[in-house]
Amino acid sequence: MTEYIREGLLILIPFLIAIGKIARIYGLETKWIPLLLLSLGIATASVCGFVTSTLSGWRYIVDSIFITGILQGSVAAFTSMGLYDTVKKSRKAA
Repeated sequence: MTEYIREGLLILIPFLIAIGKIARIYGLETKWIPLLLLSLGIATASVCGFVTSTLSGWRYIVDSIFITGILQGSVAAFTSMGLYDTVKKSRKAA
């Protein structure tokens, strides 16, 4: 898994699953939950990128926003949605 996402961002996956469950409990429509998780994943990963990046200059911005924020935040969000759906469907089947 660490080939696709940085080790420090792996904690983002259970965090996003919990946010999705909380949003569902509070009555957010199911169609808006992926958008919520995607935006929170990108925002949180971007902040983490700004804090942990060792680059400087324009590379710092590119690494923090595009590589860490958008790419890895999206991977974390889609992974959390996929894991949630997989667990949900396996419980229905049992």
